[in-house]
Amino acid sequence: MRRVNIRDLNGDFFEEVARANEPVGITNNRRLCAVLLPVTPEWVDQIIVDNLSRIRHSIERGLKADPPRTTVDATTANEPGEAELPIIRRVKIRELRGSLIEKAAASRETLGVMNDGRLCAVLIPVTAQWVDKLIDHSVSRIVHSVDQGEKALEGGQDLVSLDEIFGAPRHRLTST
Repeated sequence: MRRVNIRDLNGDFFEEVARANEPVGITNNRRLCAVLLPVTPEWVDQIIVDNLSRIRHSIERGLKADPPRTTVDATTANEPGEAELPIIRRVKIRELRGSLIEKAAASRETLGVMNDGRLCAVLIPVTAQWVDKLIDHSVSRIVHSVDQGEKALEGGQDLVSLDEIFGAPRHRLTST
């Protein structure tokens, strides 16, 4: 995943990321502070298709409500037992700051990034505790993979390099 400093974010960057349809790590003081997901028409279409039955159900429920509601409160819109909707706060690109992202992370808010009045990205704040938990959950898999690689090298087996996986010329890894 590509990483970009928060100070380098602007409308052109968001357009470039949307064209590439790639998530981007956002850093502040050289630390990962958020993951940016570009919003493209295709992504919105996919969300609608994936959630069409829930959307229809919500519309039908809203039409049957007495009295009709003109606004939806995210904390009360769900039926009992349904998952609570995430809190999304809209911010303009020029408002993005490390302190804003830290506050959003502490409040467990997802940020909807606006450009010229349009939603152009969803920014998910990352906390140090979340990264620690992710590492803790992944360490056993990493150690297992290293053990497998060492055993394969000891047995004289050829290993596939990352260069080979990603299309670069093959380099043979052998034990010494």
